[in-house]
Amino acid sequence: MPMPSRKEFGLMVNYYARRGDMHRAREAFESMRARGIEPTSHLYNGSILCSPIHAYAVGRDMEEALSCVRKMKDEGVDMTLVTYSILVGGFAKIGNADAADQWFKEAKERETTLNAIIYGNIIYAHWCVSSFQLIFENHAIPLYSICITEVGCCDSNSER
Repeated sequence: MPMPSRKEFGLMVNYYARRGDMHRAREAFESMRARGIEPTSHLYNGSILCSPIHAYAVGRDMEEALSCVRKMKDEGVDMTLVTYSILVGGFAKIGNADAADQWFKEAKERETTLNAIIYGNIIYAHWCVSSFQLIFENHAIPLYSICITEVGCCDSNSER
């Protein structure tokens, strides 16, 4: 029986991550690496909903998400806009606007263009922690580039 390829390991990682089984996703990922198959930035980041980093961020386990990022960087795999968006969104969900800001600033420095997802995540981080005005002062986001239809807040009891 042939050894599984990067694609097959990627499918296993994605399957477990979609199910929310972060530990098995990480186990499959580590098993792939142990067999000498090097991950790519696509496998680290997946298709937004399927990556180990995303799985940890959704589970609000940002320490493990950052652990994946450190391994990714140690192996020379470049961060992508997807990675930055996941981190900013993950820190927003746990109410850590300072960490979200740090990753947003790094994304601004390294990426040529940012998209509505990362802008939405940084807005959410500040909406949950402090005033909405800080976003515009600190990041100079053009008002016309943002269309907000509904902004949630960390406090589920608050009105929208």
